[in-house]
Amino acid sequence: MKGYRYDMRGFFEQTVEVYCERAKVDKSTLRAVNTPSLDDHQIKEEEFEEEGLLKFQAAKVRMKASYGARLVRYDLLHAICSLAREVTRWSKACGRRLHRLISYLHHSKDLSLEGFVGDPASNLTVCLYTDADFAGDTRTSKSTSGLYMALVGPRTFMPIIAVSKKQSVVSHSSIESGIVALEYGLRSEGLMILTFWEHVVAMMHPGAAGRQARNEERTAKAASTATPVSPG
Repeated sequence: MKGYRYDMRGFFEQTVEVYCERAKVDKSTLRAVNTPSLDDHQIKEEEFEEEGLLKFQAAKVRMKASYGARLVRYDLLHAICSLAREVTRWSKACGRRLHRLISYLHHSKDLSLEGFVGDPASNLTVCLYTDADFAGDTRTSKSTSGLYMALVGPRTFMPIIAVSKKQSVVSHSSIESGIVALEYGLRSEGLMILTFWEHVVAMMHPGAAGRQARNEERTAKAASTATPVSPG
């Protein structure tokens, strides 16, 4: 079994320093918080209209944090992607969100991404987890999709990718927003990685691929010859 740990502590320390330099704030103002996001209900309506102080500097801080988030800090993706949509209309509310994000990052620099592999490729399964909030954007009532993909086996769990993306439609229930997230995850990531993984298994374990094909053929044949049962 082999274990992997991706640690970018130094990179995130630089991110915090860049923010403090550009926002002209001291690290002592970055208090410990439990989450990277700020509830929009805690922000006054007028703050969404007032121009933010870091209008021309926020993009550099956000892009730097985004790089590390995509690699090892999936917990930051939702907060960072929410800010990315506001770069051209940066407001005072965005400034508060960014300060909250950097505060959380400052007190959680030690977090890392870990995985372990202890099984052959033929025993691994690609697992895709999807979910969504419901009307999380208070101004547009749109929801946000989240997906997380990993290779899973009896002695394996290896993260592959995580995504946070605002939905393009307005859902009318949490179930509907969850279905939209599922469709997005399967279409954008799931189907492609399944095709790729089938080739990986066939290359590394030719016999396993053949057995799987024969099992699928027998299952399809059995289904086609089964006698339908009347519901009455």
